[in-house]
Amino acid sequence: QEEICKTSDIFIPGPHNVQNVLAASTVAKILGVENKNIIKIIKTFRGLPHRLQLVAKISGVSYYNDSFSTTPETTIAAADAFKAPKILILGGSSKNSDFSNLGQKINSDKSIKAIILIGAESKRIKIAIAKAGGFTGTIIEGSVNMHQIVSEAQNLATAGDIVILSPACASFDMFKNYQDRGEQFINEVSKIKK
Repeated sequence: QEEICKTSDIFIPGPHNVQNVLAASTVAKILGVENKNIIKIIKTFRGLPHRLQLVAKISGVSYYNDSFSTTPETTIAAADAFKAPKILILGGSSKNSDFSNLGQKINSDKSIKAIILIGAESKRIKIAIAKAGGFTGTIIEGSVNMHQIVSEAQNLATAGDIVILSPACASFDMFKNYQDRGEQFINEVSKIKK
């Protein structure tokens, strides 16, 4: 029942990360860590690579690398982390996931303005979106490499938007692994002219 800091002091986005900070703070308190040290970490922790990692903010557009997100549930959490208009990059190789909840999320979340579908699972994700009622935003398909994917995202994005690579799938159809997928995303975003 003790206030350590404001949730606005937490750099990493999303309600799920507030829960993570609460859990970590509780453990730190149990271990006798002083509040000033807990607050210092909360205010400076930038998250882990490939987990809702802020890559850059360019011309008012924020680019997030969430390549570690290889299930529909983690992609839903990534979408819930932001209220601003979003462009989601989804798809990859199969983990035999059920995309029905993700399809419902995409259709019900009016802040999702566009979807870029990639990889082998793009067809199944598109079917799940259609079964959930149909998406009124833009759906882009056919990108075969990260350069094309990021270019499509950049073309769709306007100031205030958030682009999130949160595939909900494994990476092995187009990339070596999720780290390779995330690093290629970071590399391509770094080439966008500011």
